[in-house]
Amino acid sequence: MITINRRLAGPALAGALLTAAAPASAADFTVTGGRLDWTMANQFDSTTDNTRTWLGYATQTTGGFPPNGRIEATAPATLTNPVGASIPGLNGTATPTPARGVNERYKLTYPASATGSTFSTTSGGKLSATVELTGKFTFIIHEGRNFKPGTIVDPVITIDGATGTLRSSGTKIAPAVTSYDRNDVQFNLDLSDATVSKRPDGSHAITNIVPVSTAQSILSGFGANSRLYGTMALTVAADEILTAAAPAKDGATGPAGPAGPAGKDGRDAELRVIRLSRAAFATKAEVHVRLIDPATKKTVARGTVERRTLRLSVLQGTTLKGGTYTLQRTAKKATGKRTATISFK
Repeated sequence: MITINRRLAGPALAGALLTAAAPASAADFTVTGGRLDWTMANQFDSTTDNTRTWLGYATQTTGGFPPNGRIEATAPATLTNPVGASIPGLNGTATPTPARGVNERYKLTYPASATGSTFSTTSGGKLSATVELTGKFTFIIHEGRNFKPGTIVDPVITIDGATGTLRSSGTKIAPAVTSYDRNDVQFNLDLSDATVSKRPDGSHAITNIVPVSTAQSILSGFGANSRLYGTMALTVAADEILTAAAPAKDGATGPAGPAGPAGKDGRDAELRVIRLSRAAFATKAEVHVRLIDPATKKTVARGTVERRTLRLSVLQGTTLKGGTYTLQRTAKKATGKRTATISFK
């Protein structure tokens, strides 16, 4: 398995990338899924412990605190313990006692939604993304001190270069339950030390994203600009939209050839040759394909593609309008990726 890794630009370079126009090699993707994995160690020895986390603070049972906090997942969100098992929640006073320590990491996962999500990259290393997430986590701290449940529901991640935000809706942790919405930034995201990995299946994994609390963060206890909330990793499953050049123009009409025998009435077809910006499929062989209009789900042309050269037989009376189409391999025994997305100018 081959993985391509790169570091995102540091703060100085990131600032330039945020203001520079996207180069011609920018790639836009159609988001098909993914997830956000938010990992925190269950660690808190004291208020001066520099390895402490908000999770450890919420679930601690020492220092004279009353029976303390718990975290609960609501599907499709999931909570995973340090050995990788899915658990419904984490309670600091549960029996047996939950594993604690700097290496006892719990993972909060929100699945990504294709609806409303976008993703693009440039050769200069800049990422731009808006990823909608689904699910709910409920957080309760210092239960004996009359703190009510707080929730982070259906958050949205935005990334612009080496910075980003996490916004959501839900209820705040306070003596009285108060709702909030996406006008409040729950966390600023620091991606200056993040790493991007492009996987063979086409998905992108962005790891070592550091959430930084704001004055609006519902996970209280550490104040604004705290970095004691673990790390996040965002995986985006996406298909690249291949931009094709305009169809080649027909050449001059040659002299008419001799008439052939009469056949059944049918429709003439025209051959269109299109040069793609990159190979549609990971094969050097010529493969048979059909061009599908995603709006009508109908086949509008058939032909072959060999690496970056697409040859289509277009029936007379059919117009290839500008827009996005699906290119589907037609061979029943075809292996690997069977569809690609292209767009005509």
